Amino acid sequence: MIQMLAYDLELITLLAKAIRDRQVILHNISNFYFDVLEQFYPIGFNRISWNRIDHVYENLAGLETEKKRVLINSFFENILKNYPQLLNARVFVFGDGEMGLTYEMNFTLFKDLAIEFFEFPQHTYAYFKELNKCINYTFEDELYFG
Repeated sequence: MIQMLAYDLELITLLAKAIRDRQVILHNISNFYFDVLEQFYPIGFNRISWNRIDHVYENLAGLETEKKRVLINSFFENILKNYPQLLNARVFVFGDGEMGLTYEMNFTLFKDLAIEFFEFPQHTYAYFKELNKCINYTFEDELYFG
């Protein structure tokens, strides 16, 4: 049985065509991915302790949605310069509060939809399982990659 929370219904509606076309695969295993993060990242205060590892950072606090969208796109383009293999990689997107499902998709699709996932009041993670890299958008509107 799939465990959906309120924002999952909103996302499923938004992603309906991509889900039908199998561009997005839904998983009912968010806890599994938190366990994976704990294996590869230092965890503190129930999230990744980015200050303990190398990372890329952008503060988006207090910005309007359109300005956030521009800076998020710029952030993605900057990390793709150093990690071009991310572009075609699969990413697993999950959150620690308002999303009960994990959304698997190609990073190219996620780039276009990221702002939709980041709007929810939670820590949102986009984990590249095959590359062991993670994008983290925090409750405080901070964006990390490492």
